[in-house]
Amino acid sequence: MDERQLFLAIQNPRLTEHLASSLFRRIDRTGCGRLSCHELLKFLPVLYQELGLSLVNDTATHQKLVRNRMRKFDRSGDGCLNQAEFLELYRWTLHRRYEDLKPPKFGRSSMLRGAKNGVPAQFYDFGGMLGSGSFGIVHSVTQKATGIRRVMKTVNKMKLEESNTPLSCLDREIQLLAMLDHPRIVRLYEWYADTENVYIITDVCDGGELFDLVKASQEQNQLIPEEWIRRIFTQATEAISYCHGKGVMHKDLKFENLLLQPLGSLGLRSGM
Repeated sequence: MDERQLFLAIQNPRLTEHLASSLFRRIDRTGCGRLSCHELLKFLPVLYQELGLSLVNDTATHQKLVRNRMRKFDRSGDGCLNQAEFLELYRWTLHRRYEDLKPPKFGRSSMLRGAKNGVPAQFYDFGGMLGSGSFGIVHSVTQKATGIRRVMKTVNKMKLEESNTPLSCLDREIQLLAMLDHPRIVRLYEWYADTENVYIITDVCDGGELFDLVKASQEQNQLIPEEWIRRIFTQATEAISYCHGKGVMHKDLKFENLLLQPLGSLGLRSGM
């Protein structure tokens, strides 16, 4: 695909779905509706050739690439990609290829460099309180324009200063979160500030903290499946590896900062 064809595919979701479905059927020779690592490895050169991507002629590199993509898009954790998961992989690859051809003039961190004008109540409906901590409280909120649920962390400036934590540390953490963009790290969407508080809008992780799950399993004398532990540990190391690649160290890595999604995926909470 050239730049124009990529742009048209990205702008037209139906076209993207059609292209992904056609390629999926070509790869899924057995017709089972799932693609294994072996099948993806076999047809990886086809995908790269169609999108005009370069691929090193090395089997070990191909295997590593396929394993990484499988971990990233295998939402169900069954070791295969169904058609919906393959569509996400295909769409992600289209965007990455388009950015190679036409690099963006600004990045995610530049868009979130300053606090958003206004107050959260202008843009969000408030739900229940999800928790509280030393410096503030956490609420469930819903974006008025889209109906999408988010989480809002309210940090009280006075309490922060009383704990001998300078406001510059909070500002630094916000800037680090703005720089990070990874499916296993809780995403920062925007933030607000007034004379008393700082309001940070992030992803929802309905599964709660890993700490609560481990505690409940101990109290109920139930074992956590080893395969599930392996998957969560892998996702956590992916997030940490990504942070280290950006020159960022997570200085508060604990079960309380590992948040779960209902389908068993993980989001790493801040503590940079």
